[in-house]
Amino acid sequence: MLIATKCLKQGVAVNDVYQTIQAFMGGLFVNYFNEFGRTWQFISRPKRLTGRIRKILGSSYVRNTQGQNVPLSALANFETRYGPEFTLRYNEYRSAAIHRQRRARL
Repeated sequence: MLIATKCLKQGVAVNDVYQTIQAFMGGLFVNYFNEFGRTWQFISRPKRLTGRIRKILGSSYVRNTQGQNVPLSALANFETRYGPEFTLRYNEYRSAAIHRQRRARL
């Protein structure tokens, strides 16, 4: 959970914090470059970091407006939360599976 008041006190833009976290979690667009007569996109993508992501994010830094490095652990709290691996969909809308059993007759 990002704490915006801490970001303001440290002089760090909230967008910079989110970009740093995004680079470690899923990837981040860096730039375009030309080679062999074609334009290519460079996107940084992290290695698979299952289990170690909290430790790595906690030891990462983001630059503030004065040019100093501020640790992410001073600006955000990282915790593991578990949720569903997938959601069911019906006609492109989220749905829920309902299972019903008939009551046994005596």
